[in-house]
Amino acid sequence: MGRANLAAWFLLWGIVLFSGSLYFMVLTGSNALALVTPLGGLSLLAGWAVLACPHSNEGFKRAAETANLPRPMSPPNKPTASLMPPRTILV
Repeated sequence: MGRANLAAWFLLWGIVLFSGSLYFMVLTGSNALALVTPLGGLSLLAGWAVLACPHSNEGFKRAAETANLPRPMSPPNKPTASLMPPRTILV
């Protein structure tokens, strides 16, 4: 199961449990599902966390290789001198 599928299941169950229990309590006046509401909220948070967590480094390396991204350049060892002549200030 991929990350997107896992997140979708968490979000789906979060909506069903959280919103469904609130609708049930409002429409019936019963508090029978009051303890289910926090579980739905946790499921919603888990779904968003699965989407937000970064993938492993291997996935990033593989994506960079398939996208043919340029390698980062290393900084020069010594600062280079400017090719412009020094400015003279006329008073």
